[in-house]
Amino acid sequence: MVSADVRTGLLLVLGIGLLLNPVYFAPGNLTGEAPTVTYEVEQIQNESDSGLYIGHSDRVLQCGTERACVLEEQIADQGEISYNGSVQERDYDYPGTSYQTKWSRYDLVQMNSTFYAPEITYEEDMTILSHDELTTEEALEHVAVSSNHASSGVAEAVESGSVTVYDRQIVEFERNDIIEHNGQFYRQSSRYGTSSSDEIFLTRLGLFLAGTVTIFIAWRWRGQQAQSS
Repeated sequence: MVSADVRTGLLLVLGIGLLLNPVYFAPGNLTGEAPTVTYEVEQIQNESDSGLYIGHSDRVLQCGTERACVLEEQIADQGEISYNGSVQERDYDYPGTSYQTKWSRYDLVQMNSTFYAPEITYEEDMTILSHDELTTEEALEHVAVSSNHASSGVAEAVESGSVTVYDRQIVEFERNDIIEHNGQFYRQSSRYGTSSSDEIFLTRLGLFLAGTVTIFIAWRWRGQQAQSS
């Protein structure tokens, strides 16, 4: 038979668990509100759409007045450039946001309607910077991120058409990456909002009150046991 001390201890643990439950039960704050992002995914149907969506990706440098374009335009005009030293290549594992990666890290260049893949080769102590001109289809394949190697939620969004996440963002979608899934290419649009649930709030309130009552009962039992001993 379970002793009175053990029953009191178990009741106290149960009360603490119920009391803390509103902190970790369901996403968002104590009232049930949470920032949400809904990503809607569509298949890219034709080449004209491909060129438009490729340019939206943060992995693409669209040349205009940006400083990095001075070098890329010089290579496009004059051909390869030799440099006595090394250069930093794109870090594919870098998880930064679009604001951190926009012009400092890219692996495709768009000038007017033409796409180029920056090429880096080494000969003895020299670094050779050049371009590999790509068709729109090749550029699409070059910058696309495979759903097999993407963040959690990407494959689900592609297969279902949309996905809503709470209190987080999906890096590939925030960077406007094009997603490759089963040989097809997809692009996304985002809707930001805030979720709210009266049901979550009432459930949390009920659990909180139940925990308070349970702890109160456990302390009364403990007091009674102390008086009888």
